[in-house]
Amino acid sequence: MKRKMMTRFSAGCLALLLTFGSVCSVQAAQEPAEPNTGQETQTGSVTVQLTPGKEGTSVADVEFFLTKVGEIQDSTYTLLPEYDNTKIDLNTLTTAEQLEEAAKTLAETAKQEQGKKTDGNGQVVFEKQELGVYLLTTKDQPGYDLVSPTLLSIPTMETDETLHYDIKVEPKHTPRPAEHTAPQTGLFDATCWYLAGESSFWYLLGDWYLQQNDMRRSKGLLGLVFLLVLLGVGCFYLAYREQKPFQEMKVKGEALQKLVVQETGSQEANPMERTIDFPALQRINPEIVGWLYVPQIGVDSPILTGQTDTEYLTKDFEGAYSPLGSIFTFAGARISDSQVYLFAHNMASGQMFGSLKQFTDEAFLTANPEAYLYTPERVRKLQVEGWKYLQADDPCFSSRESQGQDTARVTLVTCVGYFQTPKRLAVNTKVVEERTTF
Repeated sequence: MKRKMMTRFSAGCLALLLTFGSVCSVQAAQEPAEPNTGQETQTGSVTVQLTPGKEGTSVADVEFFLTKVGEIQDSTYTLLPEYDNTKIDLNTLTTAEQLEEAAKTLAETAKQEQGKKTDGNGQVVFEKQELGVYLLTTKDQPGYDLVSPTLLSIPTMETDETLHYDIKVEPKHTPRPAEHTAPQTGLFDATCWYLAGESSFWYLLGDWYLQQNDMRRSKGLLGLVFLLVLLGVGCFYLAYREQKPFQEMKVKGEALQKLVVQETGSQEANPMERTIDFPALQRINPEIVGWLYVPQIGVDSPILTGQTDTEYLTKDFEGAYSPLGSIFTFAGARISDSQVYLFAHNMASGQMFGSLKQFTDEAFLTANPEAYLYTPERVRKLQVEGWKYLQADDPCFSSRESQGQDTARVTLVTCVGYFQTPKRLAVNTKVVEERTTF
């Protein structure tokens, strides 16, 4: 039975590694005998070998972490208690896709203790490892490609049913996306200009009327009156057309909230108990990856990740065109990254991140420091730490790791002003509390 179970999981690991990397035997060994008193406990090793990445990157000094996440007990694989909340059954992982998803889920909660860096040849060895299931992860480092987390077992069984305790892994890696620039999120609402134009026309009309003692004495006055009325109506129509998408988006947003935000008795007292119906959101648009709730500035909306950094500048949560856009991340970003950037338009109406500027007021920030980030797996309470102005091409926008910090961070970003500008307002928050949604 043990061999069958080992074969199933090892075959799955091999499928994953063949798809997302590779593993091979370094030293073969026979299946160990049952431990006797005085006999040394069987251990194994993992040799990580990086292959060359994108041109200009280096395989040296890439830090890896090998974290034990499961045990082999009674011929089955069992997660360690601290990972029970992931609801992963290691014994059912038989496809590459299942193993990849399990590795990503475990990587979100696995504690990265002291790591080891690769040498000049891209190799690092973890020796004297206990038998069990391990998760191999690395920090996101700008000098090399993005490395996918990998699940592996010690020992690993080859197709000939020989157990191997010393294995070599070549993790999958993908080229790092191009350097990020904070999107242009300034959006001017021309409604006020159209209304001002209309008011001006009506003012001119009234002024001309008052200056005429007898309308019959001015042959061209009626024509001028007609022209001014026509222009006034035209400005009113343009103002209505400009404002219409804002009102439509407000109605759609409120309808979405009623559909997916599940109210609880303690919601108002504790937003951490709020529940978001992510399956319903996924049916609307599979690119919805989270939900942001900042009640003090009226933000209660989904978060989207597009195929490009600017896709959701002009798309709503359904993927339809909208000048208001959505709240969105960089393409390829993960909400589980230790540094997440969220972008939205700076709307004069206050919608999206139009009211984010209120956090620049110290009194407001002190009185309203909380925000909440929801994902299918967990709820996070955010605390606003402060704000600063940045340039759109600031290097920080290309990092997925919170620099020099152990706590995960989420930064809310919008343009300064309503026109094309390289200046960005960044409101920094940190995760101070979280719970799983399982």
